[in-house]
Order: sequence, then C-alpha cells, then structure tokens
Amino acid sequence: MKIKRRHLLIALAVIFCLFEAVMFYLIHFEKITLGYDLNYSCIIVATVFSWLTLAIEALTARMENEDVKDILLSYRDGNLLRIAMIFTLIADYFMVAMDNADNLTGVSVFIGTQVFIFLHIMVNDKNSKWRAANIVTRITLCVILIIAVGLILGRDTDPLSIISVIYYANLLVNAIFAHRIGKGGILLTIGLVLFAMCDINVGLSGLESIYEGGFPEGSLLYIIRNADVDLIWLFYIPSQTIIPLTLLLKDKKSEK
Repeated sequence: MKIKRRHLLIALAVIFCLFEAVMFYLIHFEKITLGYDLNYSCIIVATVFSWLTLAIEALTARMENEDVKDILLSYRDGNLLRIAMIFTLIADYFMVAMDNADNLTGVSVFIGTQVFIFLHIMVNDKNSKWRAANIVTRITLCVILIIAVGLILGRDTDPLSIISVIYYANLLVNAIFAHRIGKGGILLTIGLVLFAMCDINVGLSGLESIYEGGFPEGSLLYIIRNADVDLIWLFYIPSQTIIPLTLLLKDKKSEK
C-alpha cells in the first residue's frame, strides 16, 4: 500500500490543530497556566509540527525515489519559515519559560524570527519591484520608529525600546507583504496580523507598568488590560497555529 504524502500531512495537521485547540480551551476557559508551562507547550508543538512536515516530505520522497536533497536544502518550500519557528521557540523561552524573563534577549531573538520570515517572503516573490518595495518600506519604517522613540523618550531611551520598534517594524512589513508568496500567503498574513495583535497587548502591558497609577479606570486601555481573557495568548496561540500550517499550502508547481 502506497503512503500518500498529502494524507500524512493532513493527518498531522489535524492532530496539531486539535492539540492547539485543547490548549487554547484550557488556558482561556479553564484558566490553567501551570506557571505558563502550558502556554509554552503550544509553541513547542508548533515548532515540532513545522519540522515534522519536512520529515514527512523527505521520507515519502525517499520512498518514491525522489531526490531528498531537493527538499532538505530548498529555501523556497518553507525551510526558512521553519528556521523562523526555531527563533520563536528560543525567544519565548527567554520571555515566557524562564523564571526571570529576559525581555531584551527575547525581543532580540524575535527579530531573527521576522528576518527569516522576511527571507521566506523575498525568495518566494518573483517580482523584483515588490522585493525592492519590501526592503525600502522595512528600512524606512525602522528609521521612523527609532526616531519617534528617541523623540518621545529622550534621555530615557533604552536598548529594549529600540530593539522592540525594530522588531515590530519588521513584523508589520512582513504582514503587509506576506500575501506575495503565493498559495499560503494570505494564511501567513492572517497569522502575522494575529502576531501583531498579540504584541500590541504585550506593549500595553509594559506601558501600564510605567504609567503612573495605571490606565484610568473605564478607559479603553483599562478595559483591554482588564479583559476576562489573556489577550496576549488569545491572539498568540492562533498565530502560532496558523503560521506553520502555511507550510502545507504550496503552489501547484511545488506540490509533490
């Protein structure tokens, strides 16, 4: 009996989605955190899933006497995105799993996530004008946000603030240009938008801690920060579920 690559990938995707759905329910409705270990498990599984898809493709290619190196060494079919997932896993270790969070290191590593997503977009976008626009937009937004932070914070400008705006600028530009990569582009865009929504809430959390007396009661920011659910993970778990799933969507020319 011949094993179908697509069937294996779909079965793996179903198991992955079911796991993430159960974790989402436990975190948001049962309010189980286990010191955030449960949350971090969602990222571990998402990263493992992204690399298992590669393993399945390589295994079935070998069974069909195809050149496995074409899959393992390909930079167009998702390997750059898989590397981005590794950076996400490492970044979340510093920001979530560690007893004493190291936000500066975590956000710095998250820049690596966005750089590899950027490379994934670039190598899959055949239009040179769009690739140039991607680079120009990225650099321009980074410069504008760095200047804005410097003007707003003045002498209080710190490395974390600078690193954070560089990271967020790259995330936003990736979300804008992700649709350019073909069949999985729209899904990647959705994942990155959810990623950005998560980080807005991370930023609000940091802002609240330095806002004298916290946000005024009854204000929109106060309502957001005091929602019944953890808005950071409300957006983050779906984003880290959707992004790896884009690895299953390829243009017909790339399908095996």
